[in-house]
Amino acid sequence: MHSRLLSVVAGVLLIATASGAETIMETDDNAAQLAGTWTNSKATLLWYGDDYAVAQGGGTADVAIFTAPRPSDETGTWCVDARWTAAPNRSTAARYRIYDGFERFGAPLVGTVNVNQRVNGGAWQRLACVPLTGGVLSQVLLDDSGVPTGNFVVADAVRWVKDGISPGIEFHHDVMVRNLSTIVTCTGSVTTLDSVTLTLPAAGFVLVQTTGEAVLTTALQRVVVGIQPIIPGTGDSDVSLVVSSGDVGNAATRRRAWSLQRVYPVTGPGTQTFSVTSCRDALATGSIIPSDLVATYFPKRY
Repeated sequence: MHSRLLSVVAGVLLIATASGAETIMETDDNAAQLAGTWTNSKATLLWYGDDYAVAQGGGTADVAIFTAPRPSDETGTWCVDARWTAAPNRSTAARYRIYDGFERFGAPLVGTVNVNQRVNGGAWQRLACVPLTGGVLSQVLLDDSGVPTGNFVVADAVRWVKDGISPGIEFHHDVMVRNLSTIVTCTGSVTTLDSVTLTLPAAGFVLVQTTGEAVLTTALQRVVVGIQPIIPGTGDSDVSLVVSSGDVGNAATRRRAWSLQRVYPVTGPGTQTFSVTSCRDALATGSIIPSDLVATYFPKRY
């Protein structure tokens, strides 16, 4: 059985076998090349990474170019997935074009898919499975060509999955806003912000990812956010981070984004619950806003 490597660099997630051959490659809008008029946004929840980019139809076409973070080690079939945030003002025909190489250098177009972005947001959706050449960087181009004014195209994330590899089953949960005054201090017990329960078909592994923001209204205070229980009095958990406010008069320093992820081995069949927990300094006030909690089940390590 191969060991799995997970690394995140500049908005790119690579999942590789022990031999070094990538089996799942992900990248988001912050690593994409955006041509035209795009705006980074968090207005609609369940984005991937830090945010998403949005462009309005009408006028000159806007293009988002997603490039695979690494070339494939071997020629074969790869399945290409995409994510977006859904809303009633989205395009019903956002065009994705998949290239076996760089489009600007005349690489062959191997797939074109039009997507209705008003539905199926906040999760990976399959575009197509296409042949890609080993040693070549694939590109996916998303544009708003032909999209009418008042309709928007969302560039959020793209991933390449080696054919025959399970990308996992994602489980999402609702978003909630918690007033920090209701979150107990780190010297006492902790508060569960959100949780998700998975039905596991068999033993395997679960990748838990959560993102959000803390908006503090008091200066020089801290909030600890963790996956699974935080140990009272220490702020320690399976994986956690400290969100600290700076000068309360500076809006930028009191609004802090956070992101956590960890892989857990699981037994099955059965169910298992994963939680996002928090505690705070005694004087910390404001709110904490988990924007996404995703648990992805993988049947084995690749």
